[in-house]
Amino acid sequence: MPSVRIISGLYRGRVIPFANKNFNDADITSQKVKGAVFSILGEDLEGRSFLDLFAGSGQMSFEALSRGAGTVIANEPDRKRREFIESCAADLFKSDALSVLGFDYRRAVKYLSSRGARFDCIYLDPPYIKEKGRAFIFEYLMESIDAGGLSAGGGMVLLQHFSGNPAVKYTGALSLSETRKYGSTSVSIFINGRP
Repeated sequence: MPSVRIISGLYRGRVIPFANKNFNDADITSQKVKGAVFSILGEDLEGRSFLDLFAGSGQMSFEALSRGAGTVIANEPDRKRREFIESCAADLFKSDALSVLGFDYRRAVKYLSSRGARFDCIYLDPPYIKEKGRAFIFEYLMESIDAGGLSAGGGMVLLQHFSGNPAVKYTGALSLSETRKYGSTSVSIFINGRP
């Protein structure tokens, strides 16, 4: 079983008992990439809002929670994975700052937009086929997040993807700042240019 461990903050060292073989062999973000993501976002997320649109094991949401995020939304449509996240939230983290949704990502964006939700940090790790070439889901994600106003002014959207897929150069308010490569995984950083 891969080690899924909180890296820093209030819950540092706490293990999330996610056995991916029990969850359709769900891909798990490596500790290295997770550390890089939170190095980009900043080690201290005190009071900031965090959206994990494809939560999977929930580890990114729990990491944000551990680092002081004031509002954390974990969205995971798979019932078994969602129940795992809810169980961990209740048994291991016991925080009112974390909410779990169970929508398809399209519906989640619409739901959150309709309620005027805004996030300082949005993390996207959509399921992807590890084949070189353009992935159209990236464009849809950026367009829908921008149109729905989910990214707060000056906020950051981080897209984790296969290094063989170029990140979309979206021309709206969310502009691609850079892409950092970690072996076969890359993280593309988008900044919301609106105040």
